[in-house]
Amino acid sequence: MEIPSILKVIGRAGAGVNNIPVEAMSECGITVKLPRIAGSHRLAVVNSNVPDMVGRIAHCLGETNHNITHMVNESRKDIAYTLMDIDAAAPQELIDTICSIDGVLSAKAL
Repeated sequence: MEIPSILKVIGRAGAGVNNIPVEAMSECGITVKLPRIAGSHRLAVVNSNVPDMVGRIAHCLGETNHNITHMVNESRKDIAYTLMDIDAAAPQELIDTICSIDGVLSAKAL
């Protein structure tokens, strides 16, 4: 695909990014903006790219009655990141719990 040199940002209005080559865009320096559902709160987690990591993170959210309303998980070799929109603000306790999961490198409410 030929990418115009003026393209700097791709905004996605629908759910997911399965029809956007996110990795290729990142390599070209193009930012892909993900939608945020009104009333939701965004949580970003960077972690080792290992099996069941998303499940362990989701379990922490479920234990505190946080519902995931939208989620994107991308990986590049040994590192992955997960962006989640959740239905309520993530208190620091929850972020600390997620950070304590073996393999989680960082977690932050955005």
